[in-house]
Order: sequence, then C-alpha cells, then structure tokens
Amino acid sequence: MRATPESFGHFSAVHNEGGMNDYLQDFYSNAGHHMSERRMSIRSAHVRRMLSGSGLCSAERCIDIGGGLYSSLGAVEGLRDGIYIDISKEFCEKYESVYDTYHADVNVGLPPKLLDRVGEKSVDIVFCFEVLEHLFTADRLVEDCIAVLKDGGVFIFSVPNDMGFYLRRLDAFLKASPYGHHGNPFSEQHIRFFNSRNIMNFCSQYLVSAADGSRQRGFASINLSGINMNLSSGIRERLGRPPFADFLAARFPQWFATNFLCCCMVGTR
Repeated sequence: MRATPESFGHFSAVHNEGGMNDYLQDFYSNAGHHMSERRMSIRSAHVRRMLSGSGLCSAERCIDIGGGLYSSLGAVEGLRDGIYIDISKEFCEKYESVYDTYHADVNVGLPPKLLDRVGEKSVDIVFCFEVLEHLFTADRLVEDCIAVLKDGGVFIFSVPNDMGFYLRRLDAFLKASPYGHHGNPFSEQHIRFFNSRNIMNFCSQYLVSAADGSRQRGFASINLSGINMNLSSGIRERLGRPPFADFLAARFPQWFATNFLCCCMVGTR
C-alpha cells in the first residue's frame, strides 16, 4: 500500500523548495487531463452535501491541493483566504491573481512558506482531489494537513477505486484499465492503488483513537462515500449502469463507485 521513492529506483526524488526534478515534472505533466468541467461539477455537488452534513456551509480559509484546471475554492461560501497548490506552473498562473498560489510538489508535504504563513489550527477545509494516488509519500502531506486544520475542520479527498463495478467489468471484458496496470504503476502515473481492502486502512492510521494510544491529534471521524465520475458516457453505455447507480455508489462505494470520496474531521483527544 505505501510507496516510497526508494521503491522505484531512479525515480527517487531530490526535492527543493520552489522546484522539482525534471523527470518528476514530466511524470506529472498531464495530471489534470482527465478532470473535465463536467466531472468536476459531479464531484462538487457531492462535496457540498458532505460539507453541509459536517456543518461547514461556509469557510474563511481553505486550501485546494492539486486544484487543477477547475479549482474547488470557487464553490466555498464566505471564503476570505483561498490557497491554491498545484504541480503545474500553467495552472498556478491561471489562479495567481485570485488566490494565494503555490507551485509545489506535495510529495514533501505542504510548501514550507505556506506552513509558516498559516501556522497550526487555522484552516477550515483542505481539498485534496485525485492527488494521493500520484504521491510516492502521502504520509507527510496528510500529517501537514492535520496540523494546519482547526479542530472541527475537514480534510476532504477523492481517489480512484481500482476495484469498482465499472473498472472490474472493463478489465474483465477489455483487459484494460484507465488507471494503469499494477505491474507497471507508472504507465498512468499512479503510485498507489486504492480498493475496498485498503481505503479505510489508509484513513484509520490517522484516527485520534489509535490502537497504541500515541496519536493525540488526527481524524476524529471518517465519512466514506463514493461517486461515479471518471468514466466517459460511452464507456458507461458499453458497460451498463446498474439501477440506482448513484445511490449504490454512495452507499456501497467499494463495489459501485469509480472514485472514493472521504470527509475526515480533525479533532484532539
């Protein structure tokens, strides 16, 4: 489940503030190609419902990690301090006149300049959509997000479900996957693969009530749902849609969702 730069030989990264290795830049160069405006709107509707259920109908300070072409910050009501992070310099230039923008590789966590500016327990919401599956080391980023979030703040992320209904049928009938083959995860730029067996394990390691009692601050609650967003209508028609597809994706994400959607509330023991 966990991946480290050392696990991938010459892909091991040498990080520095304000820059990244050329091969990493090339590796992530088309990270936003699959996130169309239509798919973004599907996800945004689900996120708004999640925020409403968490009592966060508005927020003053919000971070969007890997915001891509269609940042989620514009959907947040009452936003005074919007912070946009992306590995694409082009995307950052698009939003630099609107938000506090950081061109950064989040394999090393949140940018140090951002951490110095916001400090601890000062952020209401952190969005991290379709990012974690691309990271060599996700732990540092999640720990940084927990540190900057207020008690009662939320970390909302989405990742592809590698074992969902559509992808299993696609693999069975076409022997193909839009997310790359597990034997060669770099083929579609995914470092880690989330499925019904490990998504909750990933989230649970950050729970405040850790089994060994060592974690004093972390996720106080985890709300796992699912959405169908990363398949084109053509593929949907070929694979077929089960009755009540959206209901099934939300209630049984491990089987019927193309993407997991998680809302984790931060708290202190």
